[in-house]
Amino acid sequence: YVKNVVDGDTVDVSFNICWIQRVRLVGIDAPEIGEEGYEETKEFVNETCMWEEVKLDVDDMKQYDSYYRILAVVYVNETNVNEKMVSEGYAEVMYIPPSEFDCREWQI
Repeated sequence: YVKNVVDGDTVDVSFNICWIQRVRLVGIDAPEIGEEGYEETKEFVNETCMWEEVKLDVDDMKQYDSYYRILAVVYVNETNVNEKMVSEGYAEVMYIPPSEFDCREWQI
């Protein structure tokens, strides 16, 4: 489950009582702290994911970014949160190869 929302494209996922991993929502770019839309985007992720059981589809072509965050598509109740953030206008597509996910399909 999601234990903490760091920002609009990063969450902390608890796998068990002793193991928490930072996860970067792959394929999207959300506003950073101080940027327009940051608070609204973080609140959207909080309302969508906080304390929810999530399924991660980890990127098979690149599992971690340079900050050692897991790169994954996050699912809550079978809903692709990464794609939903793009379709709802909270994030933009950011394709960085190599990636198994063609996030460009998420654009409206």
